[in-house]
Amino acid sequence: MASASWPVGTLDCSTVVHSSVAIGSDVANHSFVELNLCPVCAGELNFIIIGVVLQMCSICTESTRLVLVQILLQRRGLKLNPITTLYYIAPCCFGFLLLPFAMLEAPKIMNDPSVVFSPAVFISNAAAAFGKSQCSSFIGLQLLHLWSQQSCLHGTRC
Repeated sequence: MASASWPVGTLDCSTVVHSSVAIGSDVANHSFVELNLCPVCAGELNFIIIGVVLQMCSICTESTRLVLVQILLQRRGLKLNPITTLYYIAPCCFGFLLLPFAMLEAPKIMNDPSVVFSPAVFISNAAAAFGKSQCSSFIGLQLLHLWSQQSCLHGTRC
């Protein structure tokens, strides 16, 4: 559930590297989303603090990567925000990682007798992960839309 905070992390990271301007209401919105995610994470079954810390570190790393890619693209004249950029880069990453997976990981998984592949479980887990990603993307895009409207109102960027 902590991965639902990546849009907020990306917007916060873009503020830290001065790719965007922080507005008080943005900080309040980001804090509100993060504070609502804390009880959800703490209420998970088998809560392990090191797992949450590692997830938050990975969100910070991914957010930093997205913002740096945004800065590189802006210098080349492309005006994309970090969340939109993710939709273009993620399929490329999938394509490039599919070959090493097929060569290194898939044979080990297929030869492991303890691994039982159930198509119904696989499809239902994939559908749940996709739904969660769509919800968190929707929240992120709504925050981004609110952020861009407020920036235009204050004259900092349009």
